[in-house]
Amino acid sequence: MIDNLRYFYDPANPNRLLKVTDLTNSHAGFRDDGNGTLAGDPDDDYTYDQDGNMKADQNKEISYIAYNHANMPTHVQMNNGEVLFTYDALGNKWYKRVGDYQRGEKHGTAYIFGMQYEFKYNEHIKYDWKLMFIGTDEGYVSAVYPEGIDSEFKFQYVYNHTDHLGNIRQNITK
Repeated sequence: MIDNLRYFYDPANPNRLLKVTDLTNSHAGFRDDGNGTLAGDPDDDYTYDQDGNMKADQNKEISYIAYNHANMPTHVQMNNGEVLFTYDALGNKWYKRVGDYQRGEKHGTAYIFGMQYEFKYNEHIKYDWKLMFIGTDEGYVSAVYPEGIDSEFKFQYVYNHTDHLGNIRQNITK
C-alpha cells in the first residue's frame, strides 16, 4: 500500500484542512513532514490568514505565502527558494519569477497578450528570453527550437479537441 491518508479539519471551520498524515509511511506516496503518526507529528501542516488563504504548508516546505488586495498570491517562500508573481490592475498574471537558492539560478515565465515566454534573469537585466507558445482560440502555436535556444524556431500548431463543456480531451498536431 502506498497511501493510507488521514485528514484533519478545523472544528470551527470544517472547510479548512489542518493536517494530513500517511499511516503507511511509504516513501513512494504522500510525504508527511513527520513520521505519519499523531504522536510523532502533533503540529498542524497548514495555516491560513483571515481571508482563508493558505499561509504555509509544512509538507511542501512552504514557509510563507503573501497575497495582494485581490487575494492572489504574490510571494511564495520555500526552504530552497521563492516564487514571485506580478499582476496587472485587472488581475491578469504577467510574470512568474523563480529563485532557486541551492542552484543559484533565477528564471521565470512571462505571460504577455496570449504569448508565453521563459527567461533567465539577474537583478538588473532580464536576458535569454525564449518564446514558448502563443495561445489561439483553437489551441496554441508552439515554438520548437530544433538546435537549442540560439537557433531559429519553427512553429508547430496544436489544436485542442474539446468536449461539450470545453474540457480538452485531445491535442491534435501534424
